[in-house]
Amino acid sequence: MTLSPSCATGFGGPHQLRQFVEFARRAPSEGLSLEDVEEACDALPCWPAPTTPGAPARPAAARAARIVGEMIEQEYREGARDVVMDSVPSALAAAGGDPIAAARRTMERHHDIADPADVAEAFGLIWADGFLETVQRAAATGDAEWIALVDADEAALRFELAGHASLVASRAAPDILRDLPEGEDFADALLATHPLVTPAIAADVAKSTIRRLAKPPVSQYQPDPIDPWASCWEEPSESAVALHRKALKMLEARDDAEEIADNDTLAAAIAIAHNIALASDRRDVAAALNGLAVGAVPAIDEPAEPEPDAIRTDDRLADLCAPPGLVGEIVDWMEASSDRPNRALLLGAALTFVGTLAGRKFATPSNLRSNNYIVSLAPSGHGKEHAISRIKTLAAAAGLDRYVGPARIMSASALRKLVAREPSVGCYIDEFGGFMSQIHDRRAGMHNAMIRYDMLEMFSTAGTFFAGAEYAGEAATKIYAPNFSISGTSTPEAFWSSLSSLSASDGLLARLVLLDIHGPKPKRVKPRLALSEIPEPLIDAVRKLADAGGNLSALSSVAPTPKVVPFDAEAEAIDAVRIAEIDASEEVASTEAMPFVNRVREHALKLALIVAVGCNPIAPVITGPVLDWAYRLARLSAATLIRESADRIADNERGEAMNRILRMIRSAGERGVTPGRIADKQRGIDARLRAQILHDLVAAGRIIHDRQSGTGGRARERYIAA
Repeated sequence: MTLSPSCATGFGGPHQLRQFVEFARRAPSEGLSLEDVEEACDALPCWPAPTTPGAPARPAAARAARIVGEMIEQEYREGARDVVMDSVPSALAAAGGDPIAAARRTMERHHDIADPADVAEAFGLIWADGFLETVQRAAATGDAEWIALVDADEAALRFELAGHASLVASRAAPDILRDLPEGEDFADALLATHPLVTPAIAADVAKSTIRRLAKPPVSQYQPDPIDPWASCWEEPSESAVALHRKALKMLEARDDAEEIADNDTLAAAIAIAHNIALASDRRDVAAALNGLAVGAVPAIDEPAEPEPDAIRTDDRLADLCAPPGLVGEIVDWMEASSDRPNRALLLGAALTFVGTLAGRKFATPSNLRSNNYIVSLAPSGHGKEHAISRIKTLAAAAGLDRYVGPARIMSASALRKLVAREPSVGCYIDEFGGFMSQIHDRRAGMHNAMIRYDMLEMFSTAGTFFAGAEYAGEAATKIYAPNFSISGTSTPEAFWSSLSSLSASDGLLARLVLLDIHGPKPKRVKPRLALSEIPEPLIDAVRKLADAGGNLSALSSVAPTPKVVPFDAEAEAIDAVRIAEIDASEEVASTEAMPFVNRVREHALKLALIVAVGCNPIAPVITGPVLDWAYRLARLSAATLIRESADRIADNERGEAMNRILRMIRSAGERGVTPGRIADKQRGIDARLRAQILHDLVAAGRIIHDRQSGTGGRARERYIAA
């Protein structure tokens, strides 16, 4: 390497090392690598060296060399980072504002000095450093395999970030709608929320936001930012009411336009033509025009309409994780000690613990109890074990660890003995998918299979008694008011792969409350509380609930008389409306969906009972806001179970292959998937079987086969989820 005189001279003594470190910071901008800088450093006259040729370096000299080397490397990295940051505006301008293309361009240009994580951060991308590492390897080596990987990885990254862009737009949508001037297009305003928000994403977010906000606002749970125990329910604010009125007006305008289009052929044609640019599928436009007498429109063979959803909900799990009272306080406390806080993962454990403490002591007017089977699904690395360890810590500190059952149940007889010994008990089971596999495997022994049957019976007999099983050498033992609960955690793959159609048909799956957590792993934060720190008011609150009705009421072999928790007037009205909605859902529900629809009210009342007694164990009342929250969570759980069980549960190889292909097409969104892409990603499925599955899915109306003529007479094909 040859350095210019300004770089190579003037470093004659230790006092001039600082000058060389500054040179290391400038080196990336001058096209020098870190190896070049280190080579020049080794040639310095002042560099620590052994006093005698061949002798080892003195410890002080070796330490000095290490310290200076670290300083030089750090300064070089900072210099490289400066180069990247300085190139951001020009890269974005050259890429037309596309952050992914700009990041790729920057990485290809500066692959020898840039850190992929720095480039990802510079362009505001998430999960992009892996893609940029591929770009770096391709640019540095010129290897054909790495170059071929770049385009495929970019497509995958764009799909992943599109979901993030949609989430960003959804979160910003209410504020944008509130400030939107009269006459401006809501979808156009959403385009500015994220560089990767497309017109199709913006239109979809605008539509869902307007429909969600057009519903009358209800009382909201307001968390206190300083003191979680001071949180409370508040009536809708004036701004929330004003936003609701604005959304309702926009929704009515949309509905009026649709009604006009239904009755006025010319207006319909104009409206359809005006919105062609926003249509996610031009086939929809052509199909609409086919019904109008406005000229010849080529007919399009559409598949049969898919079955209507039994339950529809716009609620998100993230919005339902702050119930009032003791449940919310426990979630707040667990969140404060987590370095990756995720309230959705903490909610299930808190509900189970409070429900177990309240077990056998309280009942709804219909004699439902507080036992539940709650399952939280999240990808690996989300911190599923934090809630379990926190509940154990709280129970031990309050002297209530008897309410926490074993983490594994090995046989039906062991389960019955557990509940006979501790009639109100909750088991916190990590890797719950393995437990479900244990009790559903066709090769499982009778002692495992019977666990499933006992769980089915115990869930429904919490208000009477569990009759048990009679054996030749052992008489059946009645267990009065068994309050057995489960809080399970698992990855989605492990959970769904453990199930078969038997799980849904025998009713066990419908008895679960499913909390399905999506999205990226929460960012790491500094916990506000130490793991050993438990507020005394929280310990007193759980003890107070455990002592309600007498400390031994949860342990007696004879069922105690429970306190009936009434509804207030608002809750009565909400319950009547929800019952009517469930009845309407049953009319359109398929045979597979019916078990889940039938359990919505039961789950809602159980959840409302838990929250109500946590708010006031002395004189609990199920209020309107509490029951509304419970119904929203129960409906979300049922909708998730219906959707996921239809897409993930299979009893044979063909069913599993169909689910894999359908999930792939749905995950691609409105862009769809080409037949070649399906063949490449599902190469383990026989080509003939793959073609049959695609044909059957089109015929059933679950996917759309979009075939358009392309250049050179070659047709372009895509499969899009219906």
